Amino acid sequence: MISFLQTIIIFLINGTSVLRFYQIKDYIYKRAIAQFYFPSSKKIIFNKKEYFIYLLIFLSLFFINNINLLIRTDFLIFLISIFLLFRVSLIKKIHFTLKAVFILLFSSIFNFYILQISGNNLTVFFILCLWPVQFYVYTLSIKIFNLIIKPYLEILAYQVKIKISKIKQINPYFKIIGICGSYGKSSTKEILIELLKQKYKVLSPPARINHEYALIKFLLKTKIENYDYLILEFGSYYLGNIKWISKFLTPEVAYITGITKQHLFLFGSIEKIIEGEGLEILTWMKKGIVFINNNHEYFQIFEEKYEKLKTPEIKDYFYGKNYKILDINIDEKTAFFEFNQKTFQTNLIFPMQIENLVGALSYIALIDNLEDYREKIKNIDLPEGFLKLKITDISGLKHGLRRTLFSKLNEFEKDETVNVSNKSVFYIFNDSYNANPKGVFDSLDFFKKLNFNFKIIVFNGLLELGKETKNVYQDLAKEFSAFNEIILTSSDFIEIFKEVLKDKFLVVKNSKELEIFLQSLKFKKVGIWIFNRFPSSFENNLYLKV
Repeated sequence: MISFLQTIIIFLINGTSVLRFYQIKDYIYKRAIAQFYFPSSKKIIFNKKEYFIYLLIFLSLFFINNINLLIRTDFLIFLISIFLLFRVSLIKKIHFTLKAVFILLFSSIFNFYILQISGNNLTVFFILCLWPVQFYVYTLSIKIFNLIIKPYLEILAYQVKIKISKIKQINPYFKIIGICGSYGKSSTKEILIELLKQKYKVLSPPARINHEYALIKFLLKTKIENYDYLILEFGSYYLGNIKWISKFLTPEVAYITGITKQHLFLFGSIEKIIEGEGLEILTWMKKGIVFINNNHEYFQIFEEKYEKLKTPEIKDYFYGKNYKILDINIDEKTAFFEFNQKTFQTNLIFPMQIENLVGALSYIALIDNLEDYREKIKNIDLPEGFLKLKITDISGLKHGLRRTLFSKLNEFEKDETVNVSNKSVFYIFNDSYNANPKGVFDSLDFFKKLNFNFKIIVFNGLLELGKETKNVYQDLAKEFSAFNEIILTSSDFIEIFKEVLKDKFLVVKNSKELEIFLQSLKFKKVGIWIFNRFPSSFENNLYLKV
């Protein structure tokens, strides 16, 4: 009974935190470790709670007879009730899926077993309470879960493969379009869906569903018999990831959207990123078409590797440098570009999205007449979470008002803008899903060219760059210097921003502080560009959340 109660306490002290942390990182060890390249993340390990546990470990070694109270059943139950009060909000954030329950169960069994064989030794109990110890207990549980589940995933994947094979026998024109790369996958997929569904029946998982189990689960539950196209996005966190899933979901049409060093820590080198996030999609393709983005800094390295494995049965097309943007009007939310010797109008006003649109049109041009899609190109409807511009007048909002800015924005129709005469107007570019270096630098370059009285960058950090993190932040700081104010939501690498930006940056800890700053601005036309998602302290009263 004592061991059982102590196991519950271990979970409440740090098990909850570790489980939620791993869940945010998709249970991937390298993603979790990459987080500790940020100075602020070290507070997870070095904080008052952890220091107090270390003190208890020390005391348990020398004053064991004086703290026997800690192994009394009634006192342990009292502690559990106290810890529950403090942990209930965190527990609510944990998604108790089958995977999470298994990992929690195995970790608890491991902790219980160690306590049992130690005879409920208090020193052992306190050591198990430490965050780093629980982190590796849960890491072990995740590895065991992955080993157990792998054969099951293979069975499910083969079921999907058989299901698709039967459909291809009935409908030989059925095609899988597989999209991979370091960036631009999701928007390319959504744009392709928007265009192809004009004439064809198109099936695709919801936005940003791109990993093996989620894809397999979706396809097993979904009737796919009556569709012409299945469009899939393949995400990757390690070598072999896309190679495995594409064995069962082999595309006839492949996209490699572009390579950057966003996941450098996970893969270890650009060469491995090129393989793991790009070339693996071609592993099982015996014939078909591949569209390759050649507008990125690593294309030469990519091309050298691609030339070694390309086959004559796979026809390749390149995009990214085969179009020209003629004009962008952010007030009217329209852009004009030239492609295939024709001029098109679109509501996608960001160069990065227009590039992805051109990638999608490259396939459409092969199978159909682009003129039939001219009207649709004018109105591409991307789901929520993609880079969008909102324009609003917030001059009437009073200091301290407890409502989100974007709850006000949602009162406006998507294409509606406010009358900018005699009012302060905020142009808010919500790029909160942009967490890759190339996307950020491209966005900054675009933002520089726009005409505003005052330009603000809201920067929420970049993840999983590993040893390159500091170098990327130094380059970013130099780019940020071209803008009027930089708002940071974390003090990570603050010394870099201090050195480069001097007094042109502000660190805000929550949405109220951000609100106070925005209310202090008196400019007629203000541009705000938001990079990456806000930290949890901004969730409840977030001024700039879509």
